[in-house]
Amino acid sequence: MPSGKTHDFLTLIFAPLFGAGVYFVYKDITLTILVIVGFLFGGLMFSGDLDIKSRVYKRWGIFKFIWIPYRKMVSHRSPLSHNIVTGTLFRLAYVTFILFLFFALIVIIGNYVGGKGWEDLIKTGSNQTFNFLSKQSPLYIAGLFIGIWAGCALHTISDITVSIFKKIV
Repeated sequence: MPSGKTHDFLTLIFAPLFGAGVYFVYKDITLTILVIVGFLFGGLMFSGDLDIKSRVYKRWGIFKFIWIPYRKMVSHRSPLSHNIVTGTLFRLAYVTFILFLFFALIVIIGNYVGGKGWEDLIKTGSNQTFNFLSKQSPLYIAGLFIGIWAGCALHTISDITVSIFKKIV
């Protein structure tokens, strides 16, 4: 397998190339930036190596604890972590579930400690977030997702490529 440094290098090289391709096709700088940001996030922060104590895992800093259950659930290089389609989707579902638990915990603690104010705060924040997202171009949301997916896919593709090369040589 490529080292963490190699994965990072490939991500940093391919992100602007991928972005240039998007700009060439769509001529939209906002979409291009979203794709590049998604690609960098996917490759540097969201890759399949979150299932081990990797560079990617350590980059989460004080928030890396959220990946501990994931690491215990998913064995390294399993289809839930290193499959080009299911890996990214599973990690997105996992993070969504963690965020849901976090906000549910805030509501429960808020109701216990301070009444309904916390619940109203979460509802208002959720409504504002959904309103903001619903006003965005579906192309931009898709571009961000495709960027994240492509950054993660590059990790898996480079792992597969090196494995095949090692078998041949």
